[in-house]
Amino acid sequence: MSDLEHELEKASLLPDRWYLIMKEAEDGFTITAYDTMKGDELQDVGSVILSGVIELLHTDFDTVFEAGMDSIKRQNEEIKVQTNNGELVLVREENVVKVDFGKKQ
Repeated sequence: MSDLEHELEKASLLPDRWYLIMKEAEDGFTITAYDTMKGDELQDVGSVILSGVIELLHTDFDTVFEAGMDSIKRQNEEIKVQTNNGELVLVREENVVKVDFGKKQ
């Protein structure tokens, strides 16, 4: 990633969040973590969690991958039923929200 791309990525982040960004690479993917929290109260907890997730990906990738596959299988099986004015509505909750920005953002 060029310096310009890196700066554009950072500029697009919203405040008061922790980000774990994975980007496709030739040999798999790269990981970048960002902390845009303003306050110090939870900052340490979020930073520790991000560091732990990255460490697990580096040291125990197979376990993380298997846990992800298990989660996807459970999500496909779990469908919650909610009522909406007497009408049944099926809702599936997912951990990963896919966003399509199109060809140009």
